[in-house]
Amino acid sequence: MEKGRDTVSEIVERYAETRRINTLLEAVKKLMKNASFTLDQAFNNLEVSDKDRLIITKALQEGCTMKKFTIRLNNVKNSYYSFVVAVLTYVKNKPSRLPIVEKFLDEHSDASTSDILEFISDQPDFYEDAAYNQPEVSCHGFQTSGRESSSTATSSNERKKRRIKDMAGKYDFDEEIIESLRMKSLI
Repeated sequence: MEKGRDTVSEIVERYAETRRINTLLEAVKKLMKNASFTLDQAFNNLEVSDKDRLIITKALQEGCTMKKFTIRLNNVKNSYYSFVVAVLTYVKNKPSRLPIVEKFLDEHSDASTSDILEFISDQPDFYEDAAYNQPEVSCHGFQTSGRESSSTATSSNERKKRRIKDMAGKYDFDEEIIESLRMKSLI
């Protein structure tokens, strides 16, 4: 029971800190936009600590990078909203993925959305974000065992089915559509 409380406490603390930083970030952006402040002027005006300045500067840089990446994804031939959201979600969950996907896009400038999604789904860390890898926590804070991991699947076919179900649930797609795309019957 105590471990559950600690976990909830940590989650609440992280949420509060994230919210505090996001509030500061938005205030800095507004001062820069509406009052034509430089970044340093906004920091000084808001009395932002050195530690928070580093965090906010990094967030601003990442935001710029993600905007450019989003534009790039929207320019992929046959791009669609759910594709862009799925790729952005994959990249945001682990920032080290961004250069890998960008390198793939650089090397395959004519890649279609299905080519890119296939590349991502073949990455060794694709399953790290899967729901069955996350611990299940009840409303009372007790941790229960999650579903079995993909590494326990006994056959290639089972892994493919699990991947299809994961993608369907994670990105709110119909499983049959995902399987059809996977089998390239719609392409």
